[in-house]
Amino acid sequence: MNDGERAEINKLTDSLNRVLLSKPVDSILQPDAEISSELADLFAAANALIENLAEMNRFAARLCKGDMEMDPPGRRNFLSAYLKELHMQLSGLSWSMEQLAAGHVVSKLAYKGKLFASFNGIVDKISSLSFGADWDWSANSWRYHQLMSAMNDLRIMIIEVSEDGEIIYANKAAKNHLARYDKSLYDDGCEDVIIQHFSECMECAEEFPIFREVHDNKHSFWYKITSDRVSLVDGRPGILHMIDDISEWKKHESTLKKTATYDALTGVYNRKAGMQSFDEIVLSDSEFCVAFVDIDGLKMINDSFGHGAGDIAIKTVAEVLSSLVRGDDIVIRYGGDEFIIVFRNCSRDEAVKVIGRMQKKLNNINCQGELPYILAFSHGVLEIPSGKTMSRDEIIDRIDGIMYEDKKQKKARLLQEK
Repeated sequence: MNDGERAEINKLTDSLNRVLLSKPVDSILQPDAEISSELADLFAAANALIENLAEMNRFAARLCKGDMEMDPPGRRNFLSAYLKELHMQLSGLSWSMEQLAAGHVVSKLAYKGKLFASFNGIVDKISSLSFGADWDWSANSWRYHQLMSAMNDLRIMIIEVSEDGEIIYANKAAKNHLARYDKSLYDDGCEDVIIQHFSECMECAEEFPIFREVHDNKHSFWYKITSDRVSLVDGRPGILHMIDDISEWKKHESTLKKTATYDALTGVYNRKAGMQSFDEIVLSDSEFCVAFVDIDGLKMINDSFGHGAGDIAIKTVAEVLSSLVRGDDIVIRYGGDEFIIVFRNCSRDEAVKVIGRMQKKLNNINCQGELPYILAFSHGVLEIPSGKTMSRDEIIDRIDGIMYEDKKQKKARLLQEK
């Protein structure tokens, strides 16, 4: 080992010691002298470690501030694995708490630890706040009507009717809805979906209780209706209907489905939903092509212009990719700056042409000069013929390797040009 290499090792040792003491270190360590290939590999490993630690620290700092909306570190940052798991668990807890505060029903969480055990205890406590089942309902008619009177404070509609359509009891919410109808609910030609349900129940062959969700197309309302046979106070048979306006929940459910399927930043498939669709294509035994796309220089964009600029870069590339695929192809945000494109019933040559059009469109955006940086991506394309038995993970590993060869060749060309 010559003096130059010894000096470089000392510099590297000093930088790693600073990292251990949480002191600032340049993310890229460059040797100042000629070094052996073995020492160059050591510098590369140290740079990767420093970058991963810096990314993990940034992630941990935002997590400590309660930021649940951030993107986790990339899949190659193994140091952040437990932090990413914690982020996922806390995000689930945060969402469940929001739903609970809004009055929605939530499930208990399967995560371990005192925090989640306490939350599950709260869910159990709320679920147990119901009336006891030890009353003699047939004898205690006064108590029964006292309870029904208390139902006026509920937003759900509660209606008790006899078999001939006479309203025996209606709480305030139900009276407001039925104010425009006569005492008998079964007038011919009524277009109200709730009244139609009442009529159908009288001739219904289904076993009670009946659970339905009905949609009022005219007024864009959704109702959840529970109907069951009961004995009225005077002993006659009747039907008790409980109607809940679930229009807001349906809107929320639609939003949740969209959130569960699409990436919030880019609008393309998120990883979970995308991988499910990918699995279906793999199992279909049909010919298809897969492209792995990795944005070039995203870390430089984040470091130089901020993470907001990085988000714009990711979104812009995603818009280019999704704008040029065919209707039945899918674009998946696989990682922070990584995308997978699945071309259905497509040869490799066809897929390469589409990728070329994407790169051309990205170059046109660069030429417009509206962004303070150049956008580009490395890619790999793999054709999967019908009948080939490869798992989804095997395909991704293969295509990931092809993409990295493209990235490596780009870096080599840049070094030659310099």
